[in-house]
Amino acid sequence: MSDIDYYGWLGVPRDASLEDIRQAYRQLARQFHPDAHPDVQAPQEFLHVKKAYEVLSNPQQKSTYDARLLPVVPLVNVTPIYSAGKLPRINKTQLVYALVELQAPGVTEESAPSALNVSLVIDCSTSMKGDRIETVKVTAIEIIRKLRPQDILSIVTFSDCAAVLLPAGPRSDARKVETSIHVLGTGGGTKIFQGLKAGYDEVQKCATSSSVNHIILLTDGYTYGDEAQCLSLAKIAQEQGIGFSGLGVRSEWNDAFMRIASLIVLKGNLG
Repeated sequence: MSDIDYYGWLGVPRDASLEDIRQAYRQLARQFHPDAHPDVQAPQEFLHVKKAYEVLSNPQQKSTYDARLLPVVPLVNVTPIYSAGKLPRINKTQLVYALVELQAPGVTEESAPSALNVSLVIDCSTSMKGDRIETVKVTAIEIIRKLRPQDILSIVTFSDCAAVLLPAGPRSDARKVETSIHVLGTGGGTKIFQGLKAGYDEVQKCATSSSVNHIILLTDGYTYGDEAQCLSLAKIAQEQGIGFSGLGVRSEWNDAFMRIASLIVLKGNLG
């Protein structure tokens, strides 16, 4: 059995096509090439990406590797609910909403952790104007409504700089929290590191070994010039037992970068 996840290194699923593998490699190779990336970890990340591509792009090596893979154990059960079961075949754009419920297998209300310690980090830059920020507001409110009285919540907004909208603590007044999210506006550039650092600081204030400590980033696009800082912070969060999830809005967000950041934390949490 193999415990080396070449698919994870490239951020592609096991059923990815050769073209998907090539595209992922090209994007990550450009991102982590030592000549273009200042992070001291970039050479190692680049070698991982290169090795993964060498194996997965070679049919014989890929077949041998696939045969030795550990079985996939789902981390969550996914249940999608769509606003429309069928769509007519018409030459016109159609809108379908999807509600996706995620639940860890075997987890019940009684077996859930004693407390969650969650920070919502919300992108409020100019590119989020319109339906994007409205989508994020609905998502954030839905997350908040799922929290229990003993859970810890903090909310951070960011564009060029970050602001703590709600300091870490119990959700004492749900209506007030939701109102503060409803009135969020947009403006400025996108500096994801500023938001992540503020969210990390809030989570760290109430982090305990018995709670699930997690940062949830809601954004629509690329960060500018601070990718290395974000990845370094992800590694620090890993060492502190703080998890990280990135939720993208629309299709323009930097999926490769966010997968790498999430993978760093995932590897650390799995030991």
